[in-house]
Amino acid sequence: MKAISPILKTLVAVVVLVAGSVKLSAQTIEYLDANNVVAGIGIGGNLFTTTTPTSYWDLFETPAGSGKREIYTAALWITGRDIYGNIHCAANRYFDYGNDFFDGPITSTYTADYDNYYKRVFKVSKTQITSFKVLHFPVTASQVDSAIKYWPAKGNQCVLNDFHVNVDSILAPFVDLNSNGIYEPLLGDYPDVTGDVNIFFVFNDKRSAHTETNGQPLNIEIRGLASSYVDYNVPSYIEAPINNTVFVQYQIQNKGQIAYQNLNLGLFVDPDIGCFQNDFVGCDTNRNMMFAYNGEDIDPDCDPETGYGSTHVALGVQMLSEHMSVFGYFAGASPITAPQYE
Repeated sequence: MKAISPILKTLVAVVVLVAGSVKLSAQTIEYLDANNVVAGIGIGGNLFTTTTPTSYWDLFETPAGSGKREIYTAALWITGRDIYGNIHCAANRYFDYGNDFFDGPITSTYTADYDNYYKRVFKVSKTQITSFKVLHFPVTASQVDSAIKYWPAKGNQCVLNDFHVNVDSILAPFVDLNSNGIYEPLLGDYPDVTGDVNIFFVFNDKRSAHTETNGQPLNIEIRGLASSYVDYNVPSYIEAPINNTVFVQYQIQNKGQIAYQNLNLGLFVDPDIGCFQNDFVGCDTNRNMMFAYNGEDIDPDCDPETGYGSTHVALGVQMLSEHMSVFGYFAGASPITAPQYE
């Protein structure tokens, strides 16, 4: 993989196998809760965790309602070298040193209005879209569900009116009924998503210094869409793979002037299969998948985690649109500086 200019798209599947205000409130975390997995997507750039408040980790519960979790956190690691051989790096782990990613798209000026709108994730469901599509357009703003009305899509006038933020570039996908390139929910445009529940999020590595890796920024904007699907028309709801899967797709755009060489794109995943003290990991090259499982027949509780007991559980993380060329793991010593992430 070479330069990331202009756009790189990546799709990942996380598979779990188990034998009243007018304005949109600032949701720093939302949940994919359509199927047998309840997965929290929050601000800060990591999956299944959020930086506000900092205690919100380990937000990948399965089975739903069990209080048992399989992933502590996950995050992108991206490195590249410029024509002079300098390393540019953006990566997160646990925010133990800081952060390389910042909420919202790249812009020339970061304001309080910008933060008020973009320090959130954006959730929309198939049910909301189905109800919206039967309205008789045009409609008034009060008739539109806030999830659709404030969807972060290009040219959204509702966002400009109520948040004083101009979404002037392509961000969240939408169905453009009149093909004018502008998101107009009052005329019938709506989010272009396919999951039963969907969460859009956007972050960049340019806004501030990289305090996690101390790496030079890549000047990239990362647009993510997490989705879950549910299928009740199967012999066993619990055993159906689609009902135990979360899909995450990334669109990564280089908004700088550097075409990077030797680009490396990785997904860091910290699995906690119930009790975190007995987990094993591996890689299936035929399936393009990493996996994790418990190393003991009985998975005990280990504070603060609840173990799976005698239930045998496995976690798979599969790359669907990119070939996984390298798999590795670490325990104890972990990367700290940009060269160690490369």
